[in-house]
Amino acid sequence: MPKIETGKRYAIIVGVTEYEDEQFAPLKYAKNDAIRLATFLVTHGGFDQQRVCLLLNAITDSDSLPVACAIPPTRANLLERLNYLTRALEAEDLILFYFAGHGAEASKNPYLLTADTKMEVLQETAIRVTDLNDELGKSKARCILRIFDACRSPFGTGRGPLGRMTDGLQAAMMKSATGWASFSSCSSGGVAHESGEFEHGVFTYYLCEGLEGKAAN
Repeated sequence: MPKIETGKRYAIIVGVTEYEDEQFAPLKYAKNDAIRLATFLVTHGGFDQQRVCLLLNAITDSDSLPVACAIPPTRANLLERLNYLTRALEAEDLILFYFAGHGAEASKNPYLLTADTKMEVLQETAIRVTDLNDELGKSKARCILRIFDACRSPFGTGRGPLGRMTDGLQAAMMKSATGWASFSSCSSGGVAHESGEFEHGVFTYYLCEGLEGKAAN
C-alpha cells in the first residue's frame, strides 16, 4: 500500500475506568480500550506519539503505554486539550477523538461523564456532547473523526448509568458536518457490552481487530 502523505495527525483518547462518584459503576476495560487504540495509532496509524494525548485512570506499573505519560480523565483536562487543539490545528491536519466511558442524557442534554463528574451536579461537571462538537467545530482541521464507546450496560456494569442509548445522545454523537465522520458502539435504545473474554469493550475490540488487519478491506 502506498504511503499517504497528509498533514499532521492528532488524537485525544479517553478511557474512564473509575469514577469519584460511587453512583457511577466502575468499568473494567475502558482503560484497555484506550491503550490498545492509542498503541495502534502510534505504531501503525501514522500518529506521532507526541501528538496523541491519553486521558486515563486506574493506571498500574504493568500497563504498557504507547506515549510518555497519561493524564487523569477529568473534565478540566479534557476541555484543556480540546481547547489547545482547536487553536493549534491547520486545515490539512486530522483530529481523532475517542471516548470510552459512561454516557448519559439529562434534561434533554447529552453528556460524556468524566472521572470527576458528580451525579447531583451532572450538568456542571460532565462534558456536554454538543459543547464537544462546538469546540471541535472551531478547529481549522478539515478531517475530524469521533469514536464513542459509551452506554455499556452488561450485567450491572455498564457505560450508560442512566439507561440505554437515547435519541438525544445518539443525535449528538452522530452529528455530521463536512469532513466529519462518527462511529458509535450502539444506536438509540441499545447498549454496548464489555467482554471478560476479550478484556475489552466488544465494539472497541472488533474495531481494533479490523484496524490491525482483520477487516475485509
